Amino acid sequence: MKTTFITIAFVLVLGKSFAQHKLSFLVRHNNNKVVYELSIPFNYKLVKGKDDEGNAEKSAHLQDGSVIYITDDLKNGGGFYDYKIEKYGNHYPLNNYILNDTATLYGVHKGKYWRERKYYAIVVGYYDATAEERAMYDRIIDAIIIQVDTARKKTMGTGSKTDKVDAGPHEIGGHL
Repeated sequence: MKTTFITIAFVLVLGKSFAQHKLSFLVRHNNNKVVYELSIPFNYKLVKGKDDEGNAEKSAHLQDGSVIYITDDLKNGGGFYDYKIEKYGNHYPLNNYILNDTATLYGVHKGKYWRERKYYAIVVGYYDATAEERAMYDRIIDAIIIQVDTARKKTMGTGSKTDKVDAGPHEIGGHL
């Protein structure tokens, strides 16, 4: 009986770790089509929306209450402004996003962790994660896949080119 329980517990833990779905987000940047993709856990509610300025956001609201998102709002990042203002002040967009191609913000709000990272044309992040979930969500954000489609003129005979870029911490400048 003890062996069965350990085996079942091991399978449940592995199942939670490896059961994933792709959350993708398409933007046009510098005349290129760029697809950003995150591997996220199953069992979430997908919410899509646009703000007053036309910025799009896709967010996965997970059963545990945490949220993982991708947005093209390069001015403010994800919609949980209070958390960022609490730690960085009202000028966090100018100091961190507008002046930099890449940036990472992070903090704790009411005992829950959040992190947000700007990658050139998008911002990805999570919020309301427990201490136990924090490392998993950090890995999800750090393992983003960036696929760039550059269309070339047909007269050149090259068609289109697709490059996949792993924008993990080794290329961006380290892990927190």
